[in-house]
Amino acid sequence: MEPRIETIGEMKLIGQHLTVTILENKTFELWRSFMLRRKEITSTRNAHRMSMEIYHSSFEGKSFHPESEYEK
Repeated sequence: MEPRIETIGEMKLIGQHLTVTILENKTFELWRSFMLRRKEITSTRNAHRMSMEIYHSSFEGKSFHPESEYEK
């Protein structure tokens, strides 16, 4: 598969977030909670789902440890 860049029209992202750690990964609970509510979204453009993470400076170099928090 070759990577490609596509230009798409404007869209809104709807979701939930949770602060987690690698040791206390709650991805399943987050997705489960979102999927139970997905029918509340009335104007969907497609059936795509995505997961995004925001890593903070505690993930850089020697300061990283499994208890470092990030947002999912």
